[in-house]
Amino acid sequence: MAGGQDNKRRGLRRRADVGTDGTAVLASNTPAIPIVALAGAAGARADHVLGLHFFNPVPVLSLVEISPSLLTSADVTRRAQTFATAQL
Repeated sequence: MAGGQDNKRRGLRRRADVGTDGTAVLASNTPAIPIVALAGAAGARADHVLGLHFFNPVPVLSLVEISPSLLTSADVTRRAQTFATAQL
């Protein structure tokens, strides 16, 4: 099991480093994986990771939960808030 998790972490780190321009917010809506664990797996982009969960049904419930980790930068949290507000 641990080996599988290590492979997932390496894959996330590689995608975060190569697949983004350095300003992207890496958001997850899964409650199954702690945000700080995802942030740790994101390597140098740990400060760009947070949780973002729109409540369903989105057209009826204007509610979103933003869950930064201890590693998430204030700027990334603010940008996620701006994004969520614009979508609602």
